[in-house]
Amino acid sequence: MKREGINIEKPSIPLSEEWAELSAAFCGPELIKSLGDFFEKNNVRTILEAACGDGHVLHGLSQTGIDCVGIDSDDYLLNRAKQINGDPKISYKKLDVTDLDKDEELRDKQFDAVMMRGNSITALGAWGTDKTTFNPEKCYQMIQATLIKMWSKVKDGGILFLDVTRQADIDQGDHEQKINLGDIHLTGVITIDQAQKRRDVFGYGTVNGEYFNGGSSSYLITPDELKTLLVELLKPQKVWQPTDVQEPLYEVICAKK
Repeated sequence: MKREGINIEKPSIPLSEEWAELSAAFCGPELIKSLGDFFEKNNVRTILEAACGDGHVLHGLSQTGIDCVGIDSDDYLLNRAKQINGDPKISYKKLDVTDLDKDEELRDKQFDAVMMRGNSITALGAWGTDKTTFNPEKCYQMIQATLIKMWSKVKDGGILFLDVTRQADIDQGDHEQKINLGDIHLTGVITIDQAQKRRDVFGYGTVNGEYFNGGSSSYLITPDELKTLLVELLKPQKVWQPTDVQEPLYEVICAKK
């Protein structure tokens, strides 16, 4: 069986590998420089990144002198982080962000910034689900609980750095998106279910010459909904959308403690 000339019976690379390659392709020098400048302007010298993936962004930030801790629960991504994006100023740790309050090593630590990028917050409670098992109430409760846990790791005067799907992309509704970056050639089908608060992404194509076929569900939260939740739940000094961070895919939202 073929789709657009691609043999879909070939073994598919894992979702974690596809995510890592795609993330690195989109998170180029412009994004990393803008992040470094943003954190420098806000006096950030220590960062905890939840769902750090393969550490591509943390590695770039470590080059600016920031001390970094990256946590993730995916073995493939953490091994890749240590092999490809290791640095004396970065510590990688296998830990799910939902267990952040249970980890002895991090229990008494706080950071100038806690970051969760790549629309990762919307996967809480949704990862591994499909249309039949997705539970929006569970997802929302997990997002609330995790925001509180991340907030507890932010120093007074520090920043919680998040991103979510852009409102313009949500307003498109169901749509197709093609990605051709270097050796990445993917077609993505994005489905928006406003009633069920669910966003489904299915993609297929090739990554570094290997076939990929897969997808995931996530909780659908708009930028305005997240800003409102941050204000009501965390009572920050301020919540804002920085315009100087060159994020190509998502809407950045920050809260100051």
